[in-house]
Amino acid sequence: MEHRTGDINHVGREVFHEVIDIEPGSMKYMMYGPGMNHWGYLDADGNYTKAVPPKGFLTRLSELNPHQR
Repeated sequence: MEHRTGDINHVGREVFHEVIDIEPGSMKYMMYGPGMNHWGYLDADGNYTKAVPPKGFLTRLSELNPHQR
């Protein structure tokens, strides 16, 4: 799937996706809600590894986004 600058894209939670490149000048905006579904990584063979947030992740996220406290 390819998206061009100016497109508005909605990706369902059931879709495993990876962002590999963003065109210069693009606006990056991501909406998310409470943790639902599984977050992780697929390797080249299709093996899934669950993502584990690093220690202190929520604290750092809050520091970077004081408007969401």
